[in-house]
Amino acid sequence: MKLRAVISFLAIIFSVVGVCAEIVRHHFGVADGLSNEHVRHIMQDSNGYIWIATWSGVDRFDGYSFINFRTYADDSVRLDHNRVERLAEAPDGGILLKTYTGRVYLLDTAYGSFSLASPSDSAAFDSMSVLHNTRVSASLSEYRSDNRLRLVDADGNIWEASPDGGIDCITEAPAAFRFIESNPLNSEGRDIHVVYAAPDGILWTASRDTRVTLYDRNGMFIGNLAPDGRIVADPSLPFGRRVYAIIADDRGRIWLGTKQKELVVLTPAKSGRYVVESYIESDTPGALNCGDIYGFAPDARGDMWLATFGKGVAKAVADSAGRMKFLFPRSYDISAAPRVRCLTLTESGIMVGATTSGVLAFDPHASDPDRIRFSYHAADPECKGSLSNNDILGVLSSQSGAVYFAAFSGGLDSVASASDLIGPNTCFGNRSVRTGLDADPVLSVVQDCDGDFWLASRASSSWEHKATYNAGNAGREFILTEAAPQLLDGFRIAFGMRGGVLIVDPRRFSDTPMPRLAVTAVDTNEGHIYTLPSDSTIVLSRGHGDVSLHFAALAYGANGNITYGYRINGADSRWISIGKNRSLHLSGLPSGINRIEIYWTDPYGRLTDNPVRIAIEVPRSYREIAGDIAITLLAAIALAAVAFMLRREMSRRRRKATLEHYIALALFPDTELRRSDDTGTMTGVCAQVGRMYTDSTLKAESISRELGLGRSELRRHVKDVISVSLEDFIRLVRLRAAGRLLAEGKLNVAEVAYRCGFSSPQYMAMLFKEHTGMSPSKYADSQCKKNVSN
Repeated sequence: MKLRAVISFLAIIFSVVGVCAEIVRHHFGVADGLSNEHVRHIMQDSNGYIWIATWSGVDRFDGYSFINFRTYADDSVRLDHNRVERLAEAPDGGILLKTYTGRVYLLDTAYGSFSLASPSDSAAFDSMSVLHNTRVSASLSEYRSDNRLRLVDADGNIWEASPDGGIDCITEAPAAFRFIESNPLNSEGRDIHVVYAAPDGILWTASRDTRVTLYDRNGMFIGNLAPDGRIVADPSLPFGRRVYAIIADDRGRIWLGTKQKELVVLTPAKSGRYVVESYIESDTPGALNCGDIYGFAPDARGDMWLATFGKGVAKAVADSAGRMKFLFPRSYDISAAPRVRCLTLTESGIMVGATTSGVLAFDPHASDPDRIRFSYHAADPECKGSLSNNDILGVLSSQSGAVYFAAFSGGLDSVASASDLIGPNTCFGNRSVRTGLDADPVLSVVQDCDGDFWLASRASSSWEHKATYNAGNAGREFILTEAAPQLLDGFRIAFGMRGGVLIVDPRRFSDTPMPRLAVTAVDTNEGHIYTLPSDSTIVLSRGHGDVSLHFAALAYGANGNITYGYRINGADSRWISIGKNRSLHLSGLPSGINRIEIYWTDPYGRLTDNPVRIAIEVPRSYREIAGDIAITLLAAIALAAVAFMLRREMSRRRRKATLEHYIALALFPDTELRRSDDTGTMTGVCAQVGRMYTDSTLKAESISRELGLGRSELRRHVKDVISVSLEDFIRLVRLRAAGRLLAEGKLNVAEVAYRCGFSSPQYMAMLFKEHTGMSPSKYADSQCKKNVSN
């Protein structure tokens, strides 16, 4: 759901009938932050700032606050006079200024320091052009002033030195807001508490001083309703009755409900006047039993229902003579909801009413009104889903079928469908300041043709990131009343307010250009910078990751409702809204380049499509550098350890492969020699072991004797080649031979042991289990099963 909010602030009394002026004047003086009331020159620089030369130095204005630049006694470079007469923007940046004595200085706008201007800048100062737009905005084209201290800025606003001190900014009134001013007869008549847009385009309004005023579809005054039904072009003419409700029926008649125990029906006649028919409160059956009427609503058959402030609801029907009679249903419980403010017929045909006691609902189309079943709903502190507040000011039947209730201090209540209101156990949803609304009480709610919801309140309010409309962007202060807003041609919305009528045209919001954003200051541990040039990088000192950014959208006409947000390091990070806050403090930024994006809206909630990007470089701290060195050293040690382990594993595998090769060579003399044996010694050892391993008395001395080598020399050579001793090599050959015989299954364990040269079966079994992990018998069984399966 989309929502817009319209808000009111302080009261303004209007005395002129018609459309208000298109010009808004904003005054700024010492109370607003200007350093001195005496203004000598005004200019705008290429960044959009307004600069003011005063008797107390130079002021920079961003639309929100003034910053003063001048020199003091302990400054290294001092102005010879803080009274500044004229300003100009230097060609290479900075602000040139001429003091009272005629000397020209250069202000460094980033650091706020002064220096003497160069001879060339001083010579050219008087001829330098001050940046401004010579064309004012369209609505200011007729503005006339003989003020010589005048600037037209880039947006067409006019800046002038005020005769009474300070400066004035003259802007055009926002085109989206049109104020129709009233002419109250007394203070009580200031509030327009009824606004009604008739099907013929006429806008009817009523105030408490008994005036009923008509405007055309463009908001131009037509006339006031006279007591005899004439429309008279006199804005002060009273109707004589305090009208609280207005509606037109399908016959073109205008019904006026009053708070003076009277119903008035106006029937169109010739010559633009109306025939006035009056119904006075009476206790007679069929008469108007309660004449205080706050609302009307026709049902699907065209019959008019009245919301009375004392006896509930009534149905108006014509008798045989054409006179109106009024049926107050006997089934209505007056004690449950005596005071009904308004009635609304929903799309489902259910009539819903707002009362001072909650909400009522009923089907108005029963043939006998006395048999209508009414449902009443009130706030119940013990029930979580009940109404938030019993004081209901308005009802809206939305395009989706949901029904919304302006619950005054309770916020905005709702049900998914009007049919949910028929019956006692209805669960209401609620929106309040805790769940999205900026403020309450909510006076009324209306939905435009685009599906946007508009809320009227006496305090700021918004919902689902839509904009707030108030003195901050409407160009002036205003207070809205409880009058139900009216749609004009589907787009414009008319609101009753104190002193007149406000017409809002949302289509005109886009007429306002998007203001530019300026970074107005940067605070780091090293100091303060007054502005940040575009495409520059903020470099923080080592070991510090904190920075404060200050910024402003330079909208000088209306900037009260501009909001801001940011995100850090790329499109994948989420936007963080900071509302109207124009400062951002970032702490603990990681080392490296941090990219900050700042977005902002215009005064009417439109989001910029070109966020400002700021780069912040955080050097690596000494701790991080030491950590990097430690990590590098640890990584090097780890790599060396891994390399050592890999080399050792590869060596082990090579030794194992060599050993396996020579075992095979000992058992199978025909095995191809794949290892180099330069001396032939190892080949001889294999031959001798292969020939004599079956002899249990085989010793190293026998082999060395056969090879003609000394025993120690032979053992050393075998150890160097296969990394095991000669005795271990003999045992491994015997075990490999035993494994082959066990796998064949032709001999038992004892026979295998003796055939392979072991001194006993027990000794072989012990060695075999150490080598293979299982006993010889189990090994023989496993090999037998494997042979069978194959």
